[in-house]
Formats: sequence, structure tokens, C-alpha cells
Amino acid sequence: MIQDKAWSAGNGQPFSKTATQNWIIWSIPFGRAEKHLSAVLRLLERASHYQRDLPYGQALLDSLNPSIQSGWHTSFYVTGNVQGAMFRQTFIRGAQKRKIKGGATNDSKDHHLVHCSLAGEESVVEEMMKKLRERKPLNSWNAQVDALHLYDHFIEFSDHQVNTNNVDNYHWSPNVGFYL
Repeated sequence: MIQDKAWSAGNGQPFSKTATQNWIIWSIPFGRAEKHLSAVLRLLERASHYQRDLPYGQALLDSLNPSIQSGWHTSFYVTGNVQGAMFRQTFIRGAQKRKIKGGATNDSKDHHLVHCSLAGEESVVEEMMKKLRERKPLNSWNAQVDALHLYDHFIEFSDHQVNTNNVDNYHWSPNVGFYL
């Protein structure tokens, strides 16, 4: 979540910008209400998961977030044997196999953590997340997820190191079998 203060060029009135990946709220400070903007944004982020069931809901979400073409989307992080074990390639190949979008980024500080995003048909996304939670080896290099934690925001696919659009641009080891 981004929070920033600025001044209007017209009349010098202060205003605030509070934003997430999907939503931006510009406001003029007014008492205690300004303190609640981050809570409003978290609510909007959660509500965006459910809006696609409303008439024109998905079209509105797609126009606000062009990287999500259709379906359900979520971002999360996984912990376990997920770095140095071909997890990112396994994760993206699993998404491609299911005809959904995916993105994965190694955490630079914690070598047991990878940030992930998925988008597609809700039942397919849920099925892939269920497979990740099974705590079974995901490939022949013994990549395995010990825990999966949902984020309250969506990480754009273009912000990930590896995604379904660029996975073939990497020189991966050919000696890996995928089980996901």
C-alpha cells in the first residue's frame, strides 16, 4: 500500500494519495476520516475478488487492472523448499498446464520464501493452490511447499521475476520432472 501527501497547485490545499495495485483514493484531509483510507482500500481489494459475479463486474475489474483478462485472481507467498529447487519453473509450468496465468518471485532475504500470483477460472486456481498445500514434492528436485499465506493485494504478473509470458526466456535445467 502506498501513502503519499501532496499540495494542490491551484489553491495550496493539501491532499493525500493512498493506493494499492488495483485502487487509488485521492482525498482532502478531513478529521479522522483520513486515517481510515487504508482500511477502505483493503476492503476494496477483498471486494474485487467478489465483484466479478455482479453485472459488468469483471469488465470493470479488467479495465482497472489490464493484466487480469478474466476469472479469479490471487497473490500469496509460499514457504518451504522453494528456492534452488526449480520451484518457480514448476509453478509456472503447472499454471500453463491448467491454462491459467501465473507469476513467481524469489524473496531476496528469505531463501525459503517465494511470492506468487495466479489468475484464471476460480475452480482451477483453487485446485492448483490445493495441490501446493499438500506438502508433497512438486518436482524431481524435491521442491515442496510447507505453508501458503494469502496476501490482501494482487501482485501484477509483470512485477514477477518469472511468469507465464517469460518463462521460456530463461535457461532452465532440462533435468527436472514436474509433478504439479
